[in-house]
Amino acid sequence: MIGVESPKRVLTFKERLFWTIIIIIVYLFLSSIPIYGISPEASSFIYQISMLLGGTFGSLVTLGVGPIVLASIILMLLIGGEVIKIDFMSPEGRAKYEEYQKILAIIFIFVEGLIHVLFGWLRPISIEFFPIVYLQVILGGFIILLLDDLSTKYGFTPGVNLFILAAISKSFFTRMVVFLQDAFTNLAQGNLVNAMLPLGEIIVAFIVLILATYLHKIYTEIPIPLGRVRGRSIRFPVKLLYTSVIPIILLFAFWANLRFWAWVLQRTPLETLGKIIATFDERGNVIGGILLYITPPNLLAYVLTHGGISLEIVIRSVTYFFWSVIGAAIFSYLWIFSSGMDPAKLALQFSQAFPFRDPRLIERTLERYIIPISIIGGAAVGFLNAIADIFGSVISGISLLLAVAIAEDLYENVIKPNWEEIKQIIKIPWFT
Repeated sequence: MIGVESPKRVLTFKERLFWTIIIIIVYLFLSSIPIYGISPEASSFIYQISMLLGGTFGSLVTLGVGPIVLASIILMLLIGGEVIKIDFMSPEGRAKYEEYQKILAIIFIFVEGLIHVLFGWLRPISIEFFPIVYLQVILGGFIILLLDDLSTKYGFTPGVNLFILAAISKSFFTRMVVFLQDAFTNLAQGNLVNAMLPLGEIIVAFIVLILATYLHKIYTEIPIPLGRVRGRSIRFPVKLLYTSVIPIILLFAFWANLRFWAWVLQRTPLETLGKIIATFDERGNVIGGILLYITPPNLLAYVLTHGGISLEIVIRSVTYFFWSVIGAAIFSYLWIFSSGMDPAKLALQFSQAFPFRDPRLIERTLERYIIPISIIGGAAVGFLNAIADIFGSVISGISLLLAVAIAEDLYENVIKPNWEEIKQIIKIPWFT
């Protein structure tokens, strides 16, 4: 099976830092290499999808970590539904999971690459270039798969996290620099209205970043009753964002599927049904249909450019807000049951660790906390996503939330435990 050999010894912090930096440099270099033989035309939707999956559309890493993520999600659903049984506590079980994941990822590299070219997302300049473009996409997919494996075994975190964070950060800072240049240029020309728009979008992005970071710090401790002595319990910490940003990712995936099938149906005898779902302009952007009302409007841009607000924009803002908040809450609830994070599965794990306690009692205790927390946490993520998208942000709400989630995970598992060693490496007096 394709992969990188595991290190023979435990790597030091400096060695893992070295490999992580090398992997990021290689990834950024690959993301700057354009695919030869394609047309540059693509909708903003395709660029956003690519960025969320750690790719740069039109480059060698167009697929990003999409095949790996899809393979992991399907595998976790199969395990959560007990279709496949894997013991993660044993080395054999973990090795089996890794093997299954790579097999699925390789299959999805070929499938997703074909979809990108066949459906015109990557448009060859002529039919002769079809195999050339397809082979480049496949090559990039395999390189990312190897880099992900290398990062998992030699770096600080799986390449999936690293590449998504790198792609979003690159897009965020690039767009922020461009927006600031536009703002200062308009200010210098005395055009205050045009200067306010890019500045407002930057401010919205930072507000969402701060709120998302704050929400990641909120947690509660669930008292799990143990033993036969009344009052004896342990504390089980659960974050408010119990399902992290998974709900908004699933909601976005659902929206993307509706968009995809609307596009497909309009090329079949069911064209009318496709147009009821959504209509598109020449670049593939949604301009009509039901989907328009769950597609985020840029309220700030509309107000500043039109000098007021229309009824349609108000309706779109309201419908998108409720779609984001309620949809994320529902998907958060569904995810805990499909991924094995529900009270019953957790109670079973606790009863295995503490066999003298009835798992039904533990389950009832967990139900009082886990279900409400998952729904409230999902709604909170949906709320931040709606605020970012409705008022307009430098990058989309889902991109900001995903970046914060990954950065928070890196801080808790890498930076915080190794802070003293990091200070020694940086050697800046005010750090000590």
